[in-house]
Amino acid sequence: MSALNQFVPFIPPIILKISVPILAMLPFIEIGLAIPYGIIIVGLTPFEAAALALTGHVIAILIVTPLIYKHGKSLEQKHSLVKKLINHARKVRLDRFFGIRELGIIAFIALPLPIGGIWYALPAAFIFNVPKKKTIFCAIVGSILGSIQFTLLWTGVFGLIKLWFFNTIEAPF
Repeated sequence: MSALNQFVPFIPPIILKISVPILAMLPFIEIGLAIPYGIIIVGLTPFEAAALALTGHVIAILIVTPLIYKHGKSLEQKHSLVKKLINHARKVRLDRFFGIRELGIIAFIALPLPIGGIWYALPAAFIFNVPKKKTIFCAIVGSILGSIQFTLLWTGVFGLIKLWFFNTIEAPF
């Protein structure tokens, strides 16, 4: 039984499981919060939570990327302000990732940055003229790496909390 079912017992477990990939699709939440939600609230194992969150993230990538590439070009052509902003952004040097734009997409999605994830990396890939197929591939690789990272992170955090609060062993600080 999940933690949420203790307070709201009329929510079917399947609805709770479906909510994990849906949360992973949302901006600002994405994988970083969908995985602990799946573990704490829904009561899934870390692997199940990561798999469901990754599924939702990949679905969002497959939906959002073609939309950005289709409508981004028309926005750039129709609106002079958007065209100016995109042209200005394209002048930024990408030497931080050894000149490999695709590595930047992977890092932007996989790393736990305050502003990151697919909702920022995919428009950046469009702005920096990364081909759509490479963008999709790199975004999926970044999502896989991010889900592994967040699963290990949250599993470790929960393990420490259990150790400190439910055992007699004292915290190391």
